[in-house]
Amino acid sequence: MILSGRGNRVCYGVLDGQSQLRIEIRDVAGWPTVVGEVANAALQFGLLAALDQESGHVEKRLRFEDAKYNFLAAARHGLGSQFTWLNRQRQPANALILKELLPFSPA
Repeated sequence: MILSGRGNRVCYGVLDGQSQLRIEIRDVAGWPTVVGEVANAALQFGLLAALDQESGHVEKRLRFEDAKYNFLAAARHGLGSQFTWLNRQRQPANALILKELLPFSPA
């Protein structure tokens, strides 16, 4: 959905007849600077750890159609995207990152 870039890739597969789509976080060393690597890793890993604890089962709060829309919007428009988040409100990517996601990442 949210963080796509040179260090990540989309993976699609079928297991037991059910389609699965995920974003695989690739080697962090692919970022151009050490500061960029550390910032990206802190944000991604912090989100993965904290979002589950704070928001419970995200898959129960975010409809698949919204996740699909978010994913396609991010692929097409990057930070110019509008995303639908857990509150089911659509907001610009920069607002989602600053108001909803950054507070989850480590200080």
